[in-house]
Amino acid sequence: MTIDRYRMRIQDTADRRAFCSFSLCLWLLFCLGTDAIADFHFTPRLSAGVAYTDNVFLTPDREEHDIITFVSPGIALEWTGRNSALGIDYAPIYNSYLRFPEYTYWGHSATLDGWTEVARGTRLELTNTATYTQDPPDTETDTTVRQGREPYFTNTATIGVVNQFGAENSIALHYTHYILENEDITIEDSSYHRPEILITHWFSPNRYALEMEALYTVSNFDVSADFDDLDARIRFTKRFNSHLDGYLEYGHVYLDYYDDTEEDYQVYSPLAGFIWDERSNTHFGASFGYFYRDNEFSEDDDGIVGTIEMSYAYSRESTFSMLGDVGYDRANFGAENLGFNPYYSVSGSVDHRINRLLAGIVTAGYRRNLYIDETPDREDAVWYAGAGLAYQPLAWLTFNLDYEYRQINSNVDINDYTENRVTFSFRLAPGQPVRFGR
Repeated sequence: MTIDRYRMRIQDTADRRAFCSFSLCLWLLFCLGTDAIADFHFTPRLSAGVAYTDNVFLTPDREEHDIITFVSPGIALEWTGRNSALGIDYAPIYNSYLRFPEYTYWGHSATLDGWTEVARGTRLELTNTATYTQDPPDTETDTTVRQGREPYFTNTATIGVVNQFGAENSIALHYTHYILENEDITIEDSSYHRPEILITHWFSPNRYALEMEALYTVSNFDVSADFDDLDARIRFTKRFNSHLDGYLEYGHVYLDYYDDTEEDYQVYSPLAGFIWDERSNTHFGASFGYFYRDNEFSEDDDGIVGTIEMSYAYSRESTFSMLGDVGYDRANFGAENLGFNPYYSVSGSVDHRINRLLAGIVTAGYRRNLYIDETPDREDAVWYAGAGLAYQPLAWLTFNLDYEYRQINSNVDINDYTENRVTFSFRLAPGQPVRFGR
């Protein structure tokens, strides 16, 4: 990295964090100034525990185990008025490594969520989520492979306006700014700006609806080629009765690189599906379709898109859910920039309240990612499973015992790893928040 580029990166980072701070201050001033009569809730908490991992650096061989002790104080603030609300949650976490103390660090997690009614039926909304951590991200949000223990920072800020002009009719305009900054110099930093619009209109009440959504992404990468991306879809829904909706949908993607040597493409994707909710404890939905990617230079690609989803509460204490999914994604803003990503996945979970004090959950899933823009093509198979018990002897005290399994099998051998992790923790928090105000 050149000196000029490094200086630009520092300045860009400062500008991004200044933008986040400015947005937060603006929102606080706006809410506090428009609704003087409000309730204020304050909830402190403390979590602590110990975790054992048999592969602390997530490597394919020469696996190292470690025991990590963590302590995390936290605070949740909630301010609620007649025409606005604001919630702030912050939790630092101190992670201490037994065998590799040089990786001991402070992590941070903060969220902000607020809204204010600016006119009848119209709300201004703001959300912001910031995380500083060493842990790999959740598989559902980042399908790329992150190894090692170098920290990274992510921040997602969204501001928007939502207008409700009927029981089920609405129009929403949002703008999102995303940041990824890595302390590992081998991992690329990235960010994007994304305006979007979503319109839902039942032009024949309780019979026919039209839903339109469009997102425009302006990307920025430290090394990779930048691009603009338009992702749009339109859905026509027919309500057959109070339990069954059927729909036809068409999606379209247009990706345009700034660099003419990179390959642009378009994706065409029609599908049909239905959603069935006959009973309060049962949900079932399915869809099936096709995608065709028209590449500017190389051979075109195609495949199947579709979902099968189900949730069933077979008692007041127990719920089963399952999701099967096939389609395409774009793996651009994670630990790696891997481009167009057809995938197949299946996941499920069962949670059960064993008795008044004890509850358990079991989860499992599999996802196969095909990164066909890589040369040669790359394929990653991700297996994950988990089980947990939560014991709450007192309203303000909870004990947790959790097990997590994660395995990645890739045709690029250096990306393979298997990790088993066991965590025991406890949480202290008041049963009811401390309340101030009217």
